[in-house]
Amino acid sequence: MFKKLFSSLSLILFVFAVLSGCATTEKIPPGTPSISVEYRWDKSQTCFQASPEINLSKVPVGTKTLKFHLRDLNHSSYNHGGGMLAYTGSSLIQKGAIKDMEGPCPKIGGDHQYELSVIALSEDKKILAAGSRVENCCQK
Repeated sequence: MFKKLFSSLSLILFVFAVLSGCATTEKIPPGTPSISVEYRWDKSQTCFQASPEINLSKVPVGTKTLKFHLRDLNHSSYNHGGGMLAYTGSSLIQKGAIKDMEGPCPKIGGDHQYELSVIALSEDKKILAAGSRVENCCQK
């Protein structure tokens, strides 16, 4: 019985580890061109669903979709979300355009560092370029 319980528990932990790894970040192939990412948080964007205004440069020709993800580097287990947007050719992504992204909300430990990652995808979802930027939130 103990052996069966241990085996079942091991399988559950393995599945959880695989699914957790798939949900976080994609592997960016070596040599992938870089996108420049610029953004700033303002205090009105803390603790609710809102993406910041984002400026991009060096988005390659052939990009059809931009994939965004926000990570709190001081609290990595918290998922701030992200989303995908059709790329229209504009270098400016309007504030609030990424609907499934939660703004920063550091409750303990003072300011946190947030990494916003962007991946440019082709029509067939191949990675064309990627970039990220780290910004502090809620500096006094």
